[in-house]
Amino acid sequence: MRRIISGIELWEICLYLFVLLLCAPNTFASRPLERWFWYLCREVDIDCSSPIREPSAALAYWMGMLLMAGLLVMAVSRGEQWSKVKPLVNAITLLSLLFIADWFVSTEPFFRYTNKAWAPYAFATFFLLVLLADVRQAERVVVWLLVVASVESWYAVVAHLTGRPEFVTPHFGRRAGGSFLTAQPNILYPLSMMAVPIATTCALYQPGKVSKIFYSGCACINLAALVFTFSRAGWLGLSFSWLFLSWSERKRLRFGRFPLVLASMSVILILATIFVRTHGKPMGHEKDRAARGRVAIWKVALRSATAYPVLGSGIGTYSLRQSAHMTDELRQYGASAQEAKNLLLNILVETGLVGLLFWVNVWLRYVVLYRQYLHKNTSPHPIVIGANSSFIALHVAGLFDTPLLHVGRVPSTLFAFLLLGSLCSIFKEEVSKGEIAGEVQPEQHYTLRRLFNLSGIERAIKNGENAPHHQHALLRAGVMLLAICLLVAVPAASGLWRFARARGQIDAYRTRAPARPQFTPLAEIAEPMRYALIASEDGNFYQHHGVDWQALHRALRVNIRSLRFKQGGSTLTMQTARYLFVGREKTLSRKLAEILLALEMEKRLSKERILELYLNSARFGLGAEDIGTACRVYFGKKPGELTLAESAFLAGVLPEPPKRREELTAEKVERCKRRALSRLGYFFAWRYPPQKIERAMGEKIVFVWER
Repeated sequence: MRRIISGIELWEICLYLFVLLLCAPNTFASRPLERWFWYLCREVDIDCSSPIREPSAALAYWMGMLLMAGLLVMAVSRGEQWSKVKPLVNAITLLSLLFIADWFVSTEPFFRYTNKAWAPYAFATFFLLVLLADVRQAERVVVWLLVVASVESWYAVVAHLTGRPEFVTPHFGRRAGGSFLTAQPNILYPLSMMAVPIATTCALYQPGKVSKIFYSGCACINLAALVFTFSRAGWLGLSFSWLFLSWSERKRLRFGRFPLVLASMSVILILATIFVRTHGKPMGHEKDRAARGRVAIWKVALRSATAYPVLGSGIGTYSLRQSAHMTDELRQYGASAQEAKNLLLNILVETGLVGLLFWVNVWLRYVVLYRQYLHKNTSPHPIVIGANSSFIALHVAGLFDTPLLHVGRVPSTLFAFLLLGSLCSIFKEEVSKGEIAGEVQPEQHYTLRRLFNLSGIERAIKNGENAPHHQHALLRAGVMLLAICLLVAVPAASGLWRFARARGQIDAYRTRAPARPQFTPLAEIAEPMRYALIASEDGNFYQHHGVDWQALHRALRVNIRSLRFKQGGSTLTMQTARYLFVGREKTLSRKLAEILLALEMEKRLSKERILELYLNSARFGLGAEDIGTACRVYFGKKPGELTLAESAFLAGVLPEPPKRREELTAEKVERCKRRALSRLGYFFAWRYPPQKIERAMGEKIVFVWER
């Protein structure tokens, strides 16, 4: 133990505190740190009073992204440190880039940072260990993971035995959930499940009586917590982990009966999985919704995956996709079935086939490194054996649940990535000592090698010292970065020039009218027309300051998905700037100038004046480029005489203005009216209740040429 404690560095302390905050919150160990954290946030005016606060989540998300980007740059510039484990690190790098790309391709209407803020930190901790940790530091990290998991498990066991309020499953009863939010057993069980095999192997192989007592205690308390969660996926995962451990270590263990003990405990857990929470019926009880609903959940997950099969729908979007593909069969199991209940299906829905291939790629590379390590080491490190057993438990549990890569499984996700980083540190240290990348026996693994070309991976590891110079890789990365900057700089400079040229004209529009055949003051326009326009084009018109950044982000994601300009995300202020100053061509420079002009217009012009300028500049179709002309062309009326249905039609026709009367089919007229009315009822329900909306929905639009 003295060897483990000596020489702790600053980055390790920061990592330990971070793990403590996420994996053992609301405990005696983390409470002082949490109190200091909330005090610091209050002093710098950051609202962290609730985990669902979007501003705080967005700040955490971008801080994590910057941290991960910095570590990736370090990995490129100092790649010789991890060249021995390069295939695995590259595989996780690809997976991390997929999570980074989520900001550009997610299909969420409202990008929820609370569902994604955990992702960059999990990958950042992995790269941190790969770059900075040696074997001793990796040992310390794993020991700390066991300590934190044991603290959380201790809280769960004590709460369960003393009858404190816990998570209650309908038709079953209380289940241990630890100190996590709502005492969720689904958060606790993956953490305890992964800690048990590591503590078990360390208790068996670590020398010293004190060490054995410590690791045995960790194994027992985590096992007790796992049992009291009554999570059958966790029980199955641990049972198969123990079966693997007893079989693989049967020759190495000095205790002759211990493999038999592990196998017996595995059988007990499997039997408990079959009978516990089933009221003694092996095939499940009719009230056992968790077991009977699995098939219904998987069917809906497969249907959801077909909507976006390549890149998926985005990180943390499974519940949205499930709602869109909900079936009566699944609905009867209640709101608790809001997960894919299968790790691979969850990855498929949220990241598509690309994410699934990247995930499989990570574990193929890991298997290669692990087998090579065993092939060249007759006395493997206990952490390596225990971590491998934990990963087996994780994947078995992943067949029936989503134990990681989910917003509700942040502690276990962090635990798994820290384990992978620790193993990489151990692997690269052993390579430098004795070159572990020997050839795997072809007669034993020919099929696997042929299917996945593992021999090429092994050669890459073996020849890591002779890889191309990392200076060349860094130079290529710099050239690519320079090219990207140039591509961005040209439209940015053009947009800034257009903004500077038009900025001086804004003040004149305080009194000047646009150059249109007819100008109608806002007071002479019917109130329903004003509200219908705002609801249809910019529901947050009175909340933003010229630019709706969320709408712009949504439009960016839609355009990237469709590989064309499909949405603009423009506010009424931005559209007014487009009509008055910069024109309608679809270019990046125009968009930048439009954004800057909108921000400036909001400073100099009132909301009412901007709305007035927009109504007298917008294209309503049939040659009408202002509200007065549009009312005369369509209805033969003045703007102040419009009804609610007519106002909704004019507002709804703006995205697709007709050039000829023949384009105004009955279907298009009804679609334009209903689209505006539905948004009007959503944004201004206090002014336009459902009764008014329904009457306007049923009103027939009669054009002037039809009378």
